[in-house]
Order: sequence, then C-alpha cells, then structure tokens
Amino acid sequence: MSAKPSSITEIDLERGFEVVRSKAASSADGVFGPGSTIWQVDREALVFLGAGRALLLQLAHPWVATAIAQHSKALSDPIGRFHRTFEIVFTLVFGSLDRRRNPRLLQRFCETTQRALCSEL
Repeated sequence: MSAKPSSITEIDLERGFEVVRSKAASSADGVFGPGSTIWQVDREALVFLGAGRALLLQLAHPWVATAIAQHSKALSDPIGRFHRTFEIVFTLVFGSLDRRRNPRLLQRFCETTQRALCSEL
C-alpha cells in the first residue's frame, strides 16, 4: 500500500467550519447559495451520470478500495450506499449552515476507517 494518509482532527474540522461559516452565502442558503455555479450544476439530473465514473476513480486508489471492501455496505447494499452518498453531497451543497451534522459524522467515520486501515500496516 501507499504511504499513510494524513488525518483531519476535530479541531481542524471545526476551524474549517468557522472559515466556511464566515464566507457562506447566508445561514439559510448554506455555503454556496442559489446563485452559485455549484447549485446550477448539482441541481441537474445529469450529475447522477457522473456518479459511476467518480466511483471508478475512487476505487482505483488502494486505500479507498480497501476501506470500501472492509468497512462499507456498498457491496451488499449499493442502492443504500448511493442514497447515503448523495444525501451527504446534497446536504453539503444545498443545505443550510444548521445542517452541519452530516460533515461531522462523515469525518468521524472516515477517521475511524483510516485508523483501522493504518493499524493493518
């Protein structure tokens, strides 16, 4: 496997959230807001067509493939995995600043998975 990945601590994550909140469109419109390019692109159904290609690119990395094989329900529940992924993506793009829970949960899950993978080295 390749070198150990670096991790983002909860303190780093919270500092990042503070920066994002200070630059956000508004509390209700979230980080980007309805006038942003990302809102224009991600609101289109065509974004789903890129999901398969994005998955293939991610799986090409050995850390990602190992993490999915050992710590994900993607193989046994691909539709559920698809829904959970897009729930997080759409919350990050379209959600209000009050919907910050998802990025924190995602970071904790990734940190736990990363620790498990690093312990196997």
